[in-house]
Amino acid sequence: MNNRTTATRLRLLATFIAALIAAICLLLAGCAGGTDKQQTEQQTIQTYTSVAAIIKANPKAGTTVRIKSTLVTKDGTPYLCDYTLESDPPQPSSPNIAVAGLPLDKLSLRESKGVKIGDADAIVKLTSAIDPDGTTKAEFVRLP
Repeated sequence: MNNRTTATRLRLLATFIAALIAAICLLLAGCAGGTDKQQTEQQTIQTYTSVAAIIKANPKAGTTVRIKSTLVTKDGTPYLCDYTLESDPPQPSSPNIAVAGLPLDKLSLRESKGVKIGDADAIVKLTSAIDPDGTTKAEFVRLP
C-alpha cells in the first residue's frame, strides 16, 4: 500500500467519524428538546389546593390547572370541592368544579350509598368562566 492510499483512507475514516458524531449530537439534542418541553409545561401549570384558591385567582376559561381537592360524585358526575355537605348521601359544597372525563377508577375513592368520595389530584382544563357561587366546568387532561 502506498502513502497516498493510506492518507485517503484516513481522510475517509475521519470524515465518517465526524459525520457519526454529528448524527449522535443531533439525536441527543432532539431527545433533550422533548424533556425541556415537558418541564416547561409542568412549570406553567398552576397548582391549587382548594376551589377557593382557584376562585380567588380567577383563571380564564381554557386555562389548564392542577387541582388538589376533595372529590364527590353527584349523579355520576365528579365534583371537586373544598368540603362535603353533611347530607345523606353527601353532596359537594359550593362553589365547586364539575370535571368531565375524570377517570374515577384511577383514584383512591370510597363509596357510600352510590356516592364516591375522596381526595383527588388532577390536571384539568377549565371550560367555563369561574362561577364563585356555583359550578365551574372543566374537562380532565391527565393525572399528575
